Amino acid sequence: MKGKVIFIRVLIACEESQVVCKAFRELGHEAYSCDLEGCSGGYPEWHIQADALELIKIKWDLIIAHPPCTFLSNAGACRMYPHKGEIDLERYQKALEAKAFFIRFLNADCPPDSG
Repeated sequence: MKGKVIFIRVLIACEESQVVCKAFRELGHEAYSCDLEGCSGGYPEWHIQADALELIKIKWDLIIAHPPCTFLSNAGACRMYPHKGEIDLERYQKALEAKAFFIRFLNADCPPDSG
């Protein structure tokens, strides 16, 4: 016996390409991409050109976020220390801002994974 198919409302934040959005749409979900940039995926009716932090104030069933990793990833962390014992304060501040941006998505009002 097959289970009941449940369709959900999905926000894919920081996505202008609409690759993930289209994949969810193909499965029948109500999915929207969101980015400060216009979309390049060909479906502007499924794209919200706005600050994603404003949209996470709305109740979604699932939020997938692709925040820019420039100041989040360990790959770029070495650039925070240009010389031994020296820290690039501007880059450090940008890393803190990137972390705060990520944490907003992590703490968004969205149901936890029931898997």
